[in-house]
Amino acid sequence: MKNSRKLRLGARISASRHLRGLSQGTVSRRSGIDPSYLSRIESGKVHPTVRTALKIAEALKMPLGDLVGPSPAEHAGQPCPVSA
Repeated sequence: MKNSRKLRLGARISASRHLRGLSQGTVSRRSGIDPSYLSRIESGKVHPTVRTALKIAEALKMPLGDLVGPSPAEHAGQPCPVSA
């Protein structure tokens, strides 16, 4: 399960980067992390720290929760946590 989380986060980062038309080099420069480290994160080989994930989210100009939180599909069929 832990490996699937790594892959899921990496896939979200990669998809968000592609949606914005950004290269790994651009995101790595904006976030201040090494391009090879970003590549390993996107491929699910390593899991970033919260600080690194925050830097990546900022480089992508998106909230950290969009990268690390549950996907909309994971919420499907779940009651609202606020009104429940």
